This record gives sequence, structure tokens and C-alpha cells, in this order.
Amino acid sequence: MSASPVQPDFSELARRQSDRAAIVDYIFRTPGVQESDFLEWKSGYDLTQKPGRAATSKHLIAFANRDFAQAGRNAEGFAYLLLGVEPGNLPGVPQWDSADIENWLSPYVGPDLRYGPPDYVTVGGAQVLFLVVDPPRTGDPIYSMQKAGAEQNGDTLAEGTIFVRRGGKSERHTSADLKRLTARANTTIATPLELSVTLDGTGILVVNPRLLTAAARDSYIERQEKRLLGSPPRRPTSPFDVGLSINAGVLEKRTEEQFAEEVRTYLADVEAGWVDMVNARHVQDEDGPLVAAIVNDTARNYEDVVLELTVPVAADRVFATPNEPRRRLGLPESPPTWGSLNPIDMAALSPPIINPAAALIRRPEVEAVGSTHALVRYPGIHVRPRSSHRLDRIHLALNPALAGTSAEVAWRVTSRSTDGDLSGTATLTVPA
Repeated sequence: MSASPVQPDFSELARRQSDRAAIVDYIFRTPGVQESDFLEWKSGYDLTQKPGRAATSKHLIAFANRDFAQAGRNAEGFAYLLLGVEPGNLPGVPQWDSADIENWLSPYVGPDLRYGPPDYVTVGGAQVLFLVVDPPRTGDPIYSMQKAGAEQNGDTLAEGTIFVRRGGKSERHTSADLKRLTARANTTIATPLELSVTLDGTGILVVNPRLLTAAARDSYIERQEKRLLGSPPRRPTSPFDVGLSINAGVLEKRTEEQFAEEVRTYLADVEAGWVDMVNARHVQDEDGPLVAAIVNDTARNYEDVVLELTVPVAADRVFATPNEPRRRLGLPESPPTWGSLNPIDMAALSPPIINPAAALIRRPEVEAVGSTHALVRYPGIHVRPRSSHRLDRIHLALNPALAGTSAEVAWRVTSRSTDGDLSGTATLTVPA
């Protein structure tokens, strides 16, 4: 073995591969080097086996339970756990898939313990697994073994055991450690809410102005009247007149006059609700999608973030799904043609089929704000660090006069992770 290398700079976090490789090389080539409160190395840990997972989790938990001042002395508060190296020995480890590593460790450390994505460093042809634990912070829970296990030497690691770093070892907590960790968990600080909101309206089309005219309405009514009253078929006297089994439907029971009255009522409803019908078709064809996104440029996680948009569009022109207008607007339904066999409504005769997955889907809520604006409230989401989260699209039936215009949309966000709220405006541009 050659002379020991120069000790790496442990005051800053080793972010680059070259810096991490220097640490591995230093440990391997330095006899007698000691582990510390932020640095641990192991060889012989096999994460495909439960003892290796449990032992690795023990050290991650101990690093996460360090004192603030203790952690802040080195590596910007981070801690390193290296698997596959020790002084004078560099066996390396297999290159396990990162997702597998997280799935192997999470049952032991739980979902809240923060450590970086598993990273591999190659030194002397051997691959060393480099795990980096985040610095402790105010409000962190007391980390403990979430699942019982046993180390390679047979030592039992009971569920709920709390480990801390003491010098270069991961040891069970003392009463003083418990007091310190409890105080840390019970202390909260105000976390600033630093998010922004963007709107994407590039796919929006305004409602076709030609369909909103009286001529379009009257033409549609004329076609419907001709379809329903123009040439009524002969009233069947038996199901065999139409070549169907009696089980396929029920015979016409309305008189011609009753049917004609249904048609007159339907056509009058079409005339009165023509604008709603045009808007519903526009939304059903998904011609007015608006997509909002929550942007997080910080390194913080925000839990249960709720976005509210106040759009300058009447609430009866804003919808959460393409099929929502028919339910919300009460659109007229065409009566079945007279003299035909009316199909039995089998759905009415059978109990409703409940789709558990569909029941869990949460859609944006739309509320009226006066007669000219609508409030859209989106379900809460987890906003990850340095990411943009596109929310479910909403659907707008915009007046043709809005083509080529821009409007300011007010937004407001809240988060379970913080107190207070954050508000601002985003520009909605309607394509010409």
C-alpha cells in the first residue's frame, strides 16, 4: 500500500464524484483512520439480505438523530455511510438498483428520514455505495427502527429502538438523548411559503361564434323537429313488428298527442338553453383546457398544498371535467322517438356498480364569485423540492370576444407545512 493520501476537506459537502472518490481512497489507504460522528464505513454488508438492511438502517437512523451543533461541524451538517470499503480493504459492493435500495431500507427507517439518492463511486475498479444523510433540523421527529431486525453478528435491533451517534459509533440512546430529541421534535419554526403558479392556456379555443347565432339554433331545432315529428313510424302492436324479443324493451305507451307535447317542450327547452348546449358541447370536445402548475424552486418539501384560482369567467362556464356540464347545467334531453320500442333501463333495475378507484379521485371544485368570476379549488398535493407540478386541467367555455386577449388570474396557495398563505397573479392568454 502506498503512502496515505492527503485528508480530504471534510468541512464541505462532497458533491462531486471526484470528491467522494477521494474520501473512499483516503479511507482505503489510511491505516488506523477512525470513524466519526459524520463518517461510517462498512464492508460485508449485503443489502439483498435482511441483516445487511437492518444494520445499514441503524447507522442512517443514528446520523439523523445527531445534535445540530454536533452535525454542523463537518460536511455542512451531512453525514456519510460508505458500504464496500474499510482501511486496507476495498471489496466494493454490487451495483444494486436505487429503487431497490430504497425499498429495502424504507421498512426499517420509515418514510420521513431524509437521505440522498444512493450513489456509487468507483475506486480501483471497485464500486462503493455512498449514502448521504441530510442534516438534522428543527421539528424533525425522533427517528427509530420501524421494523425489528438483526445484524450479521446476531445482535437484535428491536422495533422502536432509537440510535444516536456517539463518537464513531451508532449506539442506543440515553435519557439525555431522549430529552434532546424530544425538544427537537416539539420545536417548530416558521417555514416560508415560497411557491409560484403558472398557467398554460395554449390549447384553449373560444366557443365557435357561428354556433351561438339564432340561425344555428333555429336550424338545429328544425332538424330535431323533423327527426321527431316529420315521419313518425307506425305504432307497433307487438314486439315482433320490430323483430325484437319482448325482453328487449317495452312497447310504446304514449299517445301521439302526448308524444307531440313532449317534443314541443323539448324544443322550447332547446331554444331557451341553446347557449348552455353550445358551451357544453365545446367543453365535451375538450376545446377549452386550462392547465395550472405549482412551481417550487426551493429545496423544501411542502405538504398538502392547496391552490385556489379566481378566474374572470362566470362559474357556469368553468368545469372540472368534460362531462360535468350536462350534470351541472341541466341540459334538455330529447324524448325517445314515438312508435318505437323503448329499451328497458337495465341500470335502474340493477344496483349501482361502485368503482372504489373512481371514488378516490378528487377533482377541482368550482364556486361562483359574484356573476363574473369563478373560484377553482384544487385538491391538496405534495410539492417536492425544485419541481413543477401540473394540476388536473379545468375546462373553460369562453366567449368568442375573448379570443386574442389576456387577463390576470388571481391565485392563492396554502400548505399544511407552513402557517399563513401566499398569493399572486398569473396571466391567462387566450389564443387568437
